Amino acid sequence: RGAVHRKRMAIFEDVEELAMAIWEDVEELEHRELRLTAAVQGKQEEAKEQKGAERALLVQLKALKEEQTEALSGLQAELAVKTTQVEELTAALKAKQEENSMQADSLQGGAGRRDTLEEQLKEELSKMEEKESE
Repeated sequence: RGAVHRKRMAIFEDVEELAMAIWEDVEELEHRELRLTAAVQGKQEEAKEQKGAERALLVQLKALKEEQTEALSGLQAELAVKTTQVEELTAALKAKQEENSMQADSLQGGAGRRDTLEEQLKEELSKMEEKESE
């Protein structure tokens, strides 16, 4: 009986040691699980924050794009107005140049007639002078 009792006691002690080792392993695994769960939750929060930041950046980008489109439309409209003004000024300048050219031709023609009249007058004066001297 003593030997059986000692064997039982040794088995009981072995079982008790195994139970304690298993318990410690379970506690360590539970701590690991808690740390891993906390890490996963932290990563999920980071991912949510990053998605939120990405969404905010996309909204800002869309607003900037709309702003640029509006500014470009305004500049195109302004360019169209300026182009029309330049075309109108060019047409007016061309008309004025034609008018000036016609006036210059008219003045040259008038100067030519004046020169002719002066020549005729000189000739007639010469003739008159000749007649008077005779």
